[in-house]
Amino acid sequence: MDAGVISLIGIIIGLVGLMYLAFKGTSLLIVGPLMSLVTLLFAWGSIDPVEGLLGPYSTSFANFAKNNFLLFLLSSIFGKMTGDSGAGRTIAVKMVNFLKKIGVKDKRFATVMIITIITMILTMGGISSFVVIFTMVSIMKPMFEELDIPWHLSLAGIAFGAQTITATMIPGSPAIQNLIPMQYLGTTPKAAPVLGIISAIVTVVLCIVYVKYAISKTVKKNEGFLPTGAGIKEYFSSLDKEKKQDEVAVTKDSIESESFLKALTPSVVLLICLNVFNLAPIVALALGNVASYILFKNKYENVSKTLTGGAENAVRSIIGVCAVVGFGGVVKEVSGYQLVVGAMGNLPGPPIIQLVVAANIIAGITGSASGGLGIALDTMAERFLDMGIHPEIIHRMSAMSSYGLDSLPHNGSVINMLNVSRLTHAQAYGHTFWLTVVIPVFVSVFSVIIVQMGIM
Repeated sequence: MDAGVISLIGIIIGLVGLMYLAFKGTSLLIVGPLMSLVTLLFAWGSIDPVEGLLGPYSTSFANFAKNNFLLFLLSSIFGKMTGDSGAGRTIAVKMVNFLKKIGVKDKRFATVMIITIITMILTMGGISSFVVIFTMVSIMKPMFEELDIPWHLSLAGIAFGAQTITATMIPGSPAIQNLIPMQYLGTTPKAAPVLGIISAIVTVVLCIVYVKYAISKTVKKNEGFLPTGAGIKEYFSSLDKEKKQDEVAVTKDSIESESFLKALTPSVVLLICLNVFNLAPIVALALGNVASYILFKNKYENVSKTLTGGAENAVRSIIGVCAVVGFGGVVKEVSGYQLVVGAMGNLPGPPIIQLVVAANIIAGITGSASGGLGIALDTMAERFLDMGIHPEIIHRMSAMSSYGLDSLPHNGSVINMLNVSRLTHAQAYGHTFWLTVVIPVFVSVFSVIIVQMGIM
């Protein structure tokens, strides 16, 4: 059997093993290098397993940490400060009371939609889907606990808000997935706006249908905040055991008296710094943290403890992601991967279909939307341009297609969301699968039909 085929079998086994063990709750620090070793063993002859772990695996692990640590650190601290200052709880209380005041019948659906909208605003403001969970978890926990909503539904709101339309469909998005195609195609972030907006509308409708279905299942089962909320409840309770702040009802008078606008101000500062002044994300996050401290300095009993807690949470999350990114680094170095990339250029059917399939498959193998997108365009952009596809169509379709199979269980962003929310794959990945894998792939196919019909 050809060495490339044997290597490809190793990639598949490693990928399936990684997803299975992640689902079972095995530590990613074990799963990542273990499945990388399996993949390398099947490629023995072209790369030594030990050298593969010390080289591609460790290099990818370290590079991700080097390039993203400050982003994770500052985002985690921002989320921790939002929680410890009471700002997150104030936002939650006001929203819960608003729902009660207007007499919304389906409070579960309304709550998930509020989380979705806030997350969309933050991600459109330039906050990565990797790190938006740090800010949102402090807002979501008291809301879901007060209304006794199953905690696992919180990730339905996060997945809907962060990993569907804001990164790849909305024209002008600052997300990296919308910026990568520019360097290959000479396009702008607003490429193919009509196609992007139509795709976004279809996606939103389908996601809302899924959310209502998921909620109806929890109602039939009579599910409440517990048991899936046990992990996040314990974590928040441990942040301040003396005062047991997270055991206090979210309708506490002192929290009710806080200004909603004041609670939102640090996030507004962050968004303005990103979008009006076009500051780098880490600078904007740092200024958001400064604003939070200035506005709520009297609320922090121990600022050092808050900063330390945020830093520890950042390390915990980024290490898990690095372990999986290292696996992707190994995959890209074995001969089986080159076999897959080469086969993408020989796919049957119209060029636009080849583009969609290639971006999805490569993103799925690497577990990275940006990684899969970059590789697909690097190897095939010129080919698609030569076939007569408009650069803006290539831009929008390739960006959209990178969000699909990338969100399989080994995806770094998925793992980070589960880690921060203290949920397991078994408890909450189903929402991510339907909202960020099935629906985006379906919408990509829908968009291909629109393009092929000449509507765009």
